[in-house]
Amino acid sequence: MNIQISVVIWTVICFALLMVILRNLLFKPLLKVMDERSVHLENARKKKSEIDEAIREQEEKLCQQQTDYLEKQKKEISERLASIQAESKNAVIEARRKSLSDVKAYRKSMDAEREKTVSDVSANAKSIAEAFARRIISR
Repeated sequence: MNIQISVVIWTVICFALLMVILRNLLFKPLLKVMDERSVHLENARKKKSEIDEAIREQEEKLCQQQTDYLEKQKKEISERLASIQAESKNAVIEARRKSLSDVKAYRKSMDAEREKTVSDVSANAKSIAEAFARRIISR
């Protein structure tokens, strides 16, 4: 095996020419695309982190709004309950007053009727006693 210098030189020249052509036509565009892709990926990561932060803030706001709404509802329900309890207490007091008034009126009417009945019985007793006394005397 002989090493031919001309073949080695032409091989080196062809390899160098191939490397120059590949660098200009393949490696530079490929590196450029990879750099652009890296930039796009970094931008996408930044946007994702911004969006995640915005979502977290919105969730916190929503949670706070829900808490505020529930507190407001709880307060309104407490106020309504207190109002209803006060109304029912007033209704009970008014019903007691009315029933006491009705009982007093009933007692007065019963006392009046008792007085009337006593006076009627007394009048009847007097007339019966007089009639009985007349019969005894007339015999």
